[in-house]
Amino acid sequence: MAFGELLRSPLACVVFFMAASASAQGYGPWSFGMTREEVRAVAAHGPYYDFKNLDIGTQQGPFEGGVVPTSFYFLNDKVERVMLMLYRGNDSAAAERAWQAAYSHLQKTFGGVELPASGLPAATREDAAEALRASNLLVTKVGKLQMGVSPAPKDRLVWCSLTRNEEGLLMVALNYAKP
Repeated sequence: MAFGELLRSPLACVVFFMAASASAQGYGPWSFGMTREEVRAVAAHGPYYDFKNLDIGTQQGPFEGGVVPTSFYFLNDKVERVMLMLYRGNDSAAAERAWQAAYSHLQKTFGGVELPASGLPAATREDAAEALRASNLLVTKVGKLQMGVSPAPKDRLVWCSLTRNEEGLLMVALNYAKP
C-alpha cells in the first residue's frame, strides 16, 4: 500500500499520528531521541555548551515564560533526559519559590502531583509546601525531596527534586526523561 493510500484510511491516520506524537515527547522544543546536532539546531534557545561527559546544556531553556539553565543527557548519542535547573544556590526562600513553581508547572501540565515521601496519592500546593518544611532541607538537613506527576504519563517520566548537599547548596531540578 502506498503512503498516500495509507493516509486515506482513518485508522491508519490515527495510528500514524499517535506513533509520531509518542516519539516526539520530551520537553519544550526538544524530543527524546534527538542527537546533539538536532538539539543545537534549536537555535532560539542557544548558545549551547559542552560538559566533559559529552552531554550539553544551555542557559536559555524555556520555563513558564522565563528561561532557566537546561541540561541534555544522552545515551547512545540520543537525548534520554532533559533537566531544568529551577534554582541553584544558598537562598532558602528562593529554593522554596522554585519548588512551588515546579509544583504549579506539574499541576498545570499534567493535572496532578504526588509526593512519594508523604504517601499521598495526590498532593495539594499546601501538601507540597508542608512536605518541604517538614523535610528540614531548607534549614540544615542534607538530603532530597521529590514530587512527581499523578497520574504518570506513559510516554515520559517527570519529577522534581529539591536537594541540599553537605556544603548547604540547594538545587531544585525538574526532569523529563524517556521511560
